[in-house]
Amino acid sequence: MTGQLLLLVIPSVEGSPSQHRSRGALPYGRGRVYPHVRYYLDVWRGYLDFSGRAPRREYWSFTLLHALFLVCGAYLAEVLSIEHPALRSTFTAIFVVYFLASLIPSIAVTVRRLHDIGYSAWWLSVSLVPAIGEAWLLILMCIQGTNGANQYGPDPRSASSRA
Repeated sequence: MTGQLLLLVIPSVEGSPSQHRSRGALPYGRGRVYPHVRYYLDVWRGYLDFSGRAPRREYWSFTLLHALFLVCGAYLAEVLSIEHPALRSTFTAIFVVYFLASLIPSIAVTVRRLHDIGYSAWWLSVSLVPAIGEAWLLILMCIQGTNGANQYGPDPRSASSRA
C-alpha cells in the first residue's frame, strides 16, 4: 500500500517549463508523477510565465488541486488547532503562506488560459464585477481553446507544439 502513495517529487527536466507544459514530458505510473499533478507542478515551475497558452486540462488540473489543498489546509489548521491550541498560529501561518505564494501562479495560469481562447489578460478584470463577472470568467475558462496558432502562441494541443 505504501508503494502506491502519490509522491510529489519534482523531477529535473531539461528545458523551460513552457516546453514541457503540454507535451507530456513527465511520465506517470508507479513511482512517477500523475497527469493532474504534473500539470499542477508545471504551473508552479512557470511561476511568472504569463505568456503563451494553457489548455483546459492544465488550468482545471491546477485549479482543482489548488482548491483541494486550500480546503484541506484550512480544515487541518482548524481541526489540529482544536487539539493543540498552541499550534494554531503555526498552522494558520502555513496556510496563509501557501495561499499568498499561490496567488501569482493562479493568475498566471488564468492569463494563459484566456490567451488559449483568444482573449487578452485584461478579461481577467471582468471577475471584479460581483457574481456576474465571476460567472462569466467561469464560462470563459470552460470554452475550448482556439485551434491552431493564435496571437498568443502555438496551439498547446497540437502535435507540432509538443515536439
